[in-house]
Amino acid sequence: MGYLKLRLEDEGDGSGELFVQFEQNGFSGHGSAWFNLKLLGEKAMEFKKYPLQNDRSAYISGGFWEESYPAKLKEELLHISAYPINQRGGVAIYVKVANRPFGSERESEPLSIAAAEIVTSYPRLEVFSNDLKNLLDGILDEVVLSTGRE
Repeated sequence: MGYLKLRLEDEGDGSGELFVQFEQNGFSGHGSAWFNLKLLGEKAMEFKKYPLQNDRSAYISGGFWEESYPAKLKEELLHISAYPINQRGGVAIYVKVANRPFGSERESEPLSIAAAEIVTSYPRLEVFSNDLKNLLDGILDEVVLSTGRE
């Protein structure tokens, strides 16, 4: 059985580091990225939209940002998206984490990357969305989405 686990370290200034851990069929990964918590809360609500769109518009993405306006993601270190996988109401979460070796000064140095698709259900995705919002509000310490269908 697979899972996706989220934890947040709130900095108290409207930002926080979101930590992600996942496992699917013996494959696993973990990583983190910093987020504006207000924007992350808005994105969290997209995961409970029904029906989900094929374009993966329900997503969270963070990493290193360019110093431009509007800010553009230069290098993605954390990505979570939800999308339909069939015509019978099946949905999945795609999770990808990446990082550079600690202390690396070379932008060309390779990333370490781990990714997986976690099949779930609309009811579990709605709980995930609500739990993520509660995590951001300090009500929960951890969010867990497990595989399977209702």
